[in-house]
Amino acid sequence: MVTMNNRMIYSINYSDKDYLKNTASISEKRRDKNKSFSITNEYKFNESVKSQITYLYVDSKSNLKSSDYTENTLSLSLVHNF
Repeated sequence: MVTMNNRMIYSINYSDKDYLKNTASISEKRRDKNKSFSITNEYKFNESVKSQITYLYVDSKSNLKSSDYTENTLSLSLVHNF
């Protein structure tokens, strides 16, 4: 029996959010656009234990400039299923 112990997981997301009411500081309705990308490398040690390392990039733009940001996150996980 052949088993794969390693796999890559990719994710790309986009959202466009319009707020219903005017934002006082910009005198118009706020609009946010968010893009994100993640890549995960997962390694299975056995049926119940695996490790994951994930990189996440987020780019958030808004017509409310104080809400603009970019984010880079690297996480490491060890998962045990009972």
